[in-house]
Amino acid sequence: MIIRNYKNAVEFLTRVLSTLEENEIQNSLMLGLAQRLAISAKDSPDEFECRTIYRSVHDELGIIAITMQTPGRGLIVYQHRSDITDAFSMIVADYFQNHRDPIGVVGPKSTAQRFAQLWQVVSGVEPRVSHQRLFQCTAVTNFDLAPGKLRKAFKKEIPMLIDWSMEFSKETAENPTEIEVEKSLRRDIEEGSLYVWSEGSQAVSMLKKNRPTTNTIAISYVFTPKDLRSRGYATAAVHTLTSQLLKSGYSACTLFTDLSNPTSNKIYQKIGYTPVIDIDNYQFHPKSK
Repeated sequence: MIIRNYKNAVEFLTRVLSTLEENEIQNSLMLGLAQRLAISAKDSPDEFECRTIYRSVHDELGIIAITMQTPGRGLIVYQHRSDITDAFSMIVADYFQNHRDPIGVVGPKSTAQRFAQLWQVVSGVEPRVSHQRLFQCTAVTNFDLAPGKLRKAFKKEIPMLIDWSMEFSKETAENPTEIEVEKSLRRDIEEGSLYVWSEGSQAVSMLKKNRPTTNTIAISYVFTPKDLRSRGYATAAVHTLTSQLLKSGYSACTLFTDLSNPTSNKIYQKIGYTPVIDIDNYQFHPKSK
């Protein structure tokens, strides 16, 4: 077996795109991120693209496994052939010998667990896992929605959206700086990918369309401030955006849920989302003394 390294997203996708698209829904996270970086790199590769790590493991029969790691995030893993288990041993050894930090690992339960166990052995870290579920929707279920309308976020709302985003980050155990959040929000608003549900002139919930692939697109960043929850705003926003995206030509919308939050899982299924696969998200921490 050999590991192939790729300089950029274009080179990476040239080699692995057809393999990933054999399971396009399951691989929508890796595909969407890589395709977005490939598009942006055509203009001028930025630091984010240059620091992203792309790898695949091969034998004489072809691709065994594919991994991708963007800066500050855990390694995304896909095992293409389940009869081979040594592929991740090679990835782990490569990371360890080159003093790279995978930070964590995201993937289907057994795959992510395998990598986490191997990394724990060589590094001594303490893996902590959150359980997620990938959903897809191909048609929305009609029901009465909360009052308001879906619209794209305005630049003048950025100060409020920064506050919302920082609160969202606390709830999802992420640690971006306000500068990083503002930069991301400005980019999303310029691209037209960030939306709010608005009752009257007041935004009451936010979400974004994200990571388009050949046939799918994701909905993420769904957040409602605590004092505005339990009014159906997020449900209405996700329902409406999902409907719009499906009508625009995508065959499916995808989203991830935290399995520790039964309310959100129930709401998305009410909209028309159905489970695809359970995903484990490990974070690696120094071992407690």
